[in-house]
Amino acid sequence: MKILFTSVGRRVELIQAFKKAADKLNIDLTIIGADISNSAPALMFCDKTVIVPRINTDKYIPFLQEYCRDNAVDALVPTIDTDLLLLSQNKEYFGKTKVVVSDPDKVAICRDKRLTGGFLGSVGLKYPIAIDDILKYDQGFPAFIKPKDGSSSIDAYKVDIL
Repeated sequence: MKILFTSVGRRVELIQAFKKAADKLNIDLTIIGADISNSAPALMFCDKTVIVPRINTDKYIPFLQEYCRDNAVDALVPTIDTDLLLLSQNKEYFGKTKVVVSDPDKVAICRDKRLTGGFLGSVGLKYPIAIDDILKYDQGFPAFIKPKDGSSSIDAYKVDIL
């Protein structure tokens, strides 16, 4: 079995966990790590490595499709949220390679804090209320602010008081 992990970065423990599980299950596994730089630490723990174009370029998906086809990759596993929607929207074009990602509508719910809150509320769960206008905020402090589709804690801040 061949599994390609995209944006492998520092996910050393993930690679090690897959190797350990394959050993325990007696599965012949080849782990292929993909990243934009050969300095990504997890690449050192992969059986094979591949340097890929940046996710935000029009070369990314065609590159992955060709690589998977030419190398008989059984499964492609994205590891960062910015990869999820793009791969979800294109997973049907990967031929025999199974792209392990949810459908685009499910990814969209998880990527947008408001959609996530709406979904959680629709199934009876509590969720943080999204407020767009600071002047209308009345929920108390400390509070937490971040972009609706934020990732990696970029532009996320704790607010103690106005």
